Amino acid sequence: MAQWTVSRFLKSAAIIFAAWFVYAPAFHGEFLGDWDDAVEITQNPVLRDPAGLGKIWLAPQSMDYYPLKTSVQWIEWQLWGLNPLGYHLVNVALHVLSALLIWHGFRKLGLRYAWTGALLFVVHPLTVESVAWIVELKNALSLPLLLLAMGSYLDFDRGISDPSHAKAQRRKEIHGGGNLRAAGSDFRSSVGLVVRRIGLCAFAPLRETGLGSYLLSLGLFLAAMLTKTSVVMFPFVLLLYACWRRGRIGRRDLLASAPFFAVSLTLGLVTLWLQRHVVMQGLTVPVGGLSTRMAVEGLAAAFYFWKFVAPFGLAPMYPRWPVDPPSALQFLPWVVIVLVFWLLVAQARRLPSTKTAGGDACATPISGFRFQPSSFAKDAVFGLGWFLLFLLPVSGLITIATMRFTWVMDHFAYVSLVGLVGAAAAAAAKAEGEIRKSKTLNQFPLFAFRFSLFLLLAALAIQSRRYAAIYHDRKALWTYAVAQNPDAWLARTELGNILADEGRLAEAKVQVEATLRLQPNYAPAENNLGNILVKAGHPEEAIAHYERAAQLNPGYFEVHMNLGDLLFNDRRYAEAVVQYEDALRLNPAYARGQANLKLALRMLGRK
Repeated sequence: MAQWTVSRFLKSAAIIFAAWFVYAPAFHGEFLGDWDDAVEITQNPVLRDPAGLGKIWLAPQSMDYYPLKTSVQWIEWQLWGLNPLGYHLVNVALHVLSALLIWHGFRKLGLRYAWTGALLFVVHPLTVESVAWIVELKNALSLPLLLLAMGSYLDFDRGISDPSHAKAQRRKEIHGGGNLRAAGSDFRSSVGLVVRRIGLCAFAPLRETGLGSYLLSLGLFLAAMLTKTSVVMFPFVLLLYACWRRGRIGRRDLLASAPFFAVSLTLGLVTLWLQRHVVMQGLTVPVGGLSTRMAVEGLAAAFYFWKFVAPFGLAPMYPRWPVDPPSALQFLPWVVIVLVFWLLVAQARRLPSTKTAGGDACATPISGFRFQPSSFAKDAVFGLGWFLLFLLPVSGLITIATMRFTWVMDHFAYVSLVGLVGAAAAAAAKAEGEIRKSKTLNQFPLFAFRFSLFLLLAALAIQSRRYAAIYHDRKALWTYAVAQNPDAWLARTELGNILADEGRLAEAKVQVEATLRLQPNYAPAENNLGNILVKAGHPEEAIAHYERAAQLNPGYFEVHMNLGDLLFNDRRYAEAVVQYEDALRLNPAYARGQANLKLALRMLGRK
């Protein structure tokens, strides 16, 4: 037991060290500009409000209703304000927690390479964006909550499948902790033992029926949904798990999953409403019809799978493939997916199983859990099913704002990767099994196989460390993004802002003009070009771009502020007042706008 405990401690330490090694280059970086970090953290007034927690839950002002995530951000702001280090450390700690939970969960499911799978998740480059980018806290936080919900559901499922074990465990806890007669000479120990037994007996129905684990699982899933609704497909995963364990979906499984579906549907509809009426307001996102969406779903699944297998050329923004209308070839991924699942399911059905009195096929207990004999085919179906299910909401089926410039982003696959990591662990176990079956008399093939896994994980860790370094600061991130994808107009906009702040106005103008060639009706680019022209000493040229930005986006209060400042500096105070009033009409709480308006009115002799 001591040896096992030391081994587990060392393996946990290895996971923590690997995470530190990968993400250390980003620890002392900065917030990544005006895209998401500013909206959610650096310019989010609710985080500075002492009463912000109540507003987050009861009077939300953000574009999405993720109150648990925003509450954590509120706490972070109280702890370290504008110091990015604390935010980075929280993301990395949550990433490590997810890896530890993956390890524990894989062991429950009987995977032999559980720890290797968890380590693969920690060091894989495809997870870097979700951990190194501060604003992706919603990913880093939702996954451990989801994994805890899954673990609790496994406890519940095991309890109702083998109630005799739960009863025996309860008797052991009640009677194994001491004896009233032996403890009678010590009043405090006697009282403590009585209270303990009363408590255990009072909660016996929850333990014997598994209801406690079930309610905990449901509560954790609710918490995950209140962090990020991309985990909405979890109820379908529970049904997939029933197929994995029992080979079918029974009435009991449907009833058990029903409350999870209710939570999923309710909060999913809230997110859809917010996406349509808040996030997407005033935006045009060309996504095409159903055939286009289905093609994008298949292509996205193939894209993420390939990036998992060969994580090269990763980028913050990938090119947006032309898929409207889709060609017949663009549906090929779906053909491959159906064929692969058909072959795996056919193989899994031919597996022998051993029946127990409870009716479940089972094998040697692993960590106290008894399941069907683990097989690569069966485990691969579960892993790939997890992967595809969690991709569905973020890969084309639902219209989201990022589809303006790309179909895929690394952080969309963060939760889905758990399934691929599980399938990879199952494949490693299968490979080792085949090596052991060989007639080779020495241990070299097995050593070579395990050493090759070590080299692979080390190479992935080094690559992830290099990739994490680009999230150190805005300039590194957006310069890399433009180099990887010259058509990334949003990245060019951000890079143009950075160059303008550095006084490199000619280079900044090149980037913003490139943005407008790629996206002619992008109001922030017109506004930024106006700012550059003002700094370059061409205010009259800037006015046309400000007016164009206001025309493209009537709700863009910043452009009215910029135009007002330009007119004020040109001593055109009456015109400046009009622009400041327009800005305050759109954003009444804007402090700088209020101050500038008062100053302009004073220059006109009006109080």
